[in-house]
Amino acid sequence: MKIHDLLHTGDSPKKYSYDDENLPLKQFVRSSVCGTPYTGFIVRQKGLYYYKNRRKGSRENRSAKKLHQEFLNVLGEYTIVDKKYIEPLTEIIHDTLMDKNQEALEDQKRLTKELDQVKERKGTLERRFVLLNEISRSQYDLFMPELKAKQRELEMKLEKGGINSSNLKKSVKMALNYACNLPKIWELGDLETKRAIQYMVFPDGIGYDFKNKAVQTFRVNEIFSAISSFSGDSRKIKNGNFHSFREKSRLVTAEGFKPPTLRAEI
Repeated sequence: MKIHDLLHTGDSPKKYSYDDENLPLKQFVRSSVCGTPYTGFIVRQKGLYYYKNRRKGSRENRSAKKLHQEFLNVLGEYTIVDKKYIEPLTEIIHDTLMDKNQEALEDQKRLTKELDQVKERKGTLERRFVLLNEISRSQYDLFMPELKAKQRELEMKLEKGGINSSNLKKSVKMALNYACNLPKIWELGDLETKRAIQYMVFPDGIGYDFKNKAVQTFRVNEIFSAISSFSGDSRKIKNGNFHSFREKSRLVTAEGFKPPTLRAEI
């Protein structure tokens, strides 16, 4: 029997609430067919919650309980089986991501060098004006604003695209700690916790293939992508087989990741 038939349309009014604790996937999940976000409602006579494609004429209604379980199954793909694997995986995933971002690291070095040169030029200009009296106020005022603007521009570029090895390692380790029990943390968490985990792992949300009753992922946080790639072979870590992991890390790097997006969501 189709889920739509279980709703008994007209039996009771549908209440919508974006912050409903029982519908944490609202707006986060979208139809894989039309891209429309799912909203949700409750059939009060039964006390049951459903998600619904809000596109006019759509008959995509899915039991919240079932969609939540399907989502938990997907989260399970980004978990590790034991905390004892955190340390070795931290090193492996960190090195993998650093290898992948070598181009960004080189660009960071270039920008840092350029920033140092701008700061040096600023210092020289100030010395020539204040200490040596080699230039006039008008000359100082002509060049200093340009140097300050260039410094701000470079600092913003470094802040936006900079890669810090130490911070990256901390983020990887934190993500691995979450990955030890990711589905349970989501299942037991309040609405805020659930949303934080959802966007931490899947920054662009998820899709739902209603016909096949399947959750589809769009973009996965780079760190959790790596966790998923390696966690299935955690038995090799247990046996001390780090060589195969290093080989796999090079393959994963070659395929490419999108930039890390862990940030404050953790």
